[in-house]
Amino acid sequence: AGTGGTLAGLALGLAEAAYPARAVGVAALKGGDFLRAEVDALTQAARGLLLTNYEVHTGYHFGGYAKLPAELRSFIQDFQTRFGVLLDPIYTGKLLAGVLNLIAQGHFAAGSTVVAVHTGGLQAWAGFSAT
Repeated sequence: AGTGGTLAGLALGLAEAAYPARAVGVAALKGGDFLRAEVDALTQAARGLLLTNYEVHTGYHFGGYAKLPAELRSFIQDFQTRFGVLLDPIYTGKLLAGVLNLIAQGHFAAGSTVVAVHTGGLQAWAGFSAT
């Protein structure tokens, strides 16, 4: 999550459909605790709702926005090798690293279906090509 817009939209969509699921956001920014207030502001502005069906995880920023440490680069390369899906280093790489770690920690109930939304962003690799 960068600004919380996608997370707010997912949480709002789930709520309006009365779908019993939680939207889970992974902050791409260091200090991402502000995202909860952003999501609340967006859902209140859109529909006047203060939702409780979402959560934000702030421990998967890998050093902050647009940081690409070796650990994240390795994760992204391994993910592409294993699943054939290229992730970007700004958002989706951090998202999937977080989601897979949360699964490994037992954050989601056994037998749960976990859906990750790949929001694109692959053009971000152009800025990392020289590194």
